[in-house]
Parts: sequence; structure tokens; C-alpha cells
Amino acid sequence: MRHFFRYLALLLCAVCAVSSFGKEKTVYLKNGRIVKGVITEQLPGDSFKIQISNGNIYVYSIDDVDKIVNNNKGYIKSNSFNATDSGERYRGGVQKGYRGFADIGYGVGFGSDVNIDRIELFTSHGYQVCPYFYAGGGVGLVKYIESRVIGFPVFADLRTDILNNWISPFVDVKVGYSLADIEGLYFAPSVGCRMGLSQKVGLHLSVGYELQMADVYKFLNCHVLVYDSDMTANFSPDVHVVKRNLGALTIKVGIDF
Repeated sequence: MRHFFRYLALLLCAVCAVSSFGKEKTVYLKNGRIVKGVITEQLPGDSFKIQISNGNIYVYSIDDVDKIVNNNKGYIKSNSFNATDSGERYRGGVQKGYRGFADIGYGVGFGSDVNIDRIELFTSHGYQVCPYFYAGGGVGLVKYIESRVIGFPVFADLRTDILNNWISPFVDVKVGYSLADIEGLYFAPSVGCRMGLSQKVGLHLSVGYELQMADVYKFLNCHVLVYDSDMTANFSPDVHVVKRNLGALTIKVGIDF
């Protein structure tokens, strides 16, 4: 009887292994190639064989694999082949395809003749070309504190995630032009860290610098934001308009999806 249960356990293990190999998977390689088929054999930590629909069998090294998708469950597995199909936290990086951002931030006026703090809302939408590079565009709403003026930046957005991992540092650069009360060149580089919450959603925190060119009234040693064309009537003829940078150090928190 003891031998019977031993053989039965071995048989169940064999059936589980066969059923696991029989499931179709999608293999994403680091060179950008995508292979769909059934994994027929594997050497843990080394290589595996996959048979595609036409019967051809290919051999790949584990080091060449970016990720593997179990087609039956749509779950992305790690390239170690040791992860389970359920109950595992997603540990991969950003996935190729559409990607959007929503951020809220605060800027402290810095390095300018007109240092004004501000509250900012931004959204950006575009395409994740690969796990490391995003390109898109967006708009923002900037309210300058202790002032009636607002800015409406419209920008191109480029971002690189340094690691293909659920936690990764990143570098982001926005460049464009601001409309509404503040009109002028907008340029905002930043660095930060992203934490993935799922395959599509992540949280991020960043710090950066914001260059915002704007028209200001200059008279004597003072600079005042231009936000009303009738304002010149209150100043002497010596007042004139100059371009100045409304620079700021910024901190932002947001979500990507």
C-alpha cells in the first residue's frame, strides 16, 4: 500500500508537469521578437524549447527572454520559469503600448528675478515604445500663488525608465510652450522613481527644475508679471516689457496607467 501511494504521487506530479508544458505561452525576447507556442522542454536557469503552430521547435536561452505570458490567464511570468501562475506579485517593468500620466505638484520659485511659487496639474499621453522609452505629449495647468495669473503649458514629453523592473528610477523631459496669461518657452527636466502596482498601473515621485519664459514689466529694480494689457497705465513711461524666466524647483507625485 505504501508503494501504491508513492507511485500515485509520482503519477500526479507527472500529469501536472505535462499539463503545464501543454499550455500555450507567448515569449517576448529582448531583441523585440515575439514567439507563440508550447514549451516542450526546459533546463531551469539555462534554456528551453518551444514548439510553434507549424510544428517547428526553437531553442532559446533564458538570458534572451524579457518575459513570458501564459495565454490562458494573461499573466506575465518572470523569465526564471520558477514563478507560480497565481498569487505572485507582478515584478516586471512597463509594458509596450499606450501609456498615460496624471501628476500634481508644487513649485518653489528659484533662480529668477520673479520668484513665484505655484501649484501644478499635468497630464501626458503617448506610446511606450519599449520598456525603457516613452514618447508622448500633454497639457498642464499652473496656478501662480499670490497672483491672478495662470499658465497652460502644451508640451512634448520624453521619458526613459532606467530599469525593466517594478521599481525603477526614471528621467523625464518636457518641452513646449505656455499659453493663457503666461506665454513663452516651457522646459521641465526631472528625475524620480516609479513603483509598479500592477502590469499597467504605477505610482511615481519626481523632483526637477522648471524653466518658464514670460513677459514681465520692468521698472527701476522691480519686475512684475504682465497679466493685463491695461496695467501699463499705472506706471511711468520708463516701464518696459522684458522676457524673464519664472524658474522653479518642483516636486510632483502621480500615477501612470
